Amino acid sequence: MDDFVENSELNEEEAGLINELKATLTEEFFADIQKNYNSDDIKLLEIRAGQIFGTARGLSLFYSMETVYKNTSTTTEKNCFWCNNLLVSVDGPCHIEYFNGVPQFVEAVTIKKTRFWITTGTYESVQACNP
Repeated sequence: MDDFVENSELNEEEAGLINELKATLTEEFFADIQKNYNSDDIKLLEIRAGQIFGTARGLSLFYSMETVYKNTSTTTEKNCFWCNNLLVSVDGPCHIEYFNGVPQFVEAVTIKKTRFWITTGTYESVQACNP
């Protein structure tokens, strides 16, 4: 969040919302992440972010904001701030399945949900593929 503030031109209202979000993400918040990431407080902050930043930019603060983590090598890794569909693994071969009567090539995958860079769950799904 500090990087976002430092690298953005924010008015007083925008900066205030970001600081409120930072104040919400305390150690206590993360102590019960399963309960808190879908809390009313977070939902209200999401609505206010849409009102202040506009829907697309506001939602990006919760669903697609990325940060760059630097490790000891020269490479960097990008992680999603709040994402529902991050690929973990491809678990099966490319094959045909029917969706609403339409054949499509898909492969089995494992997907993870991430909230504030913490994986909160994984689930099995399919994604399009080329045979």
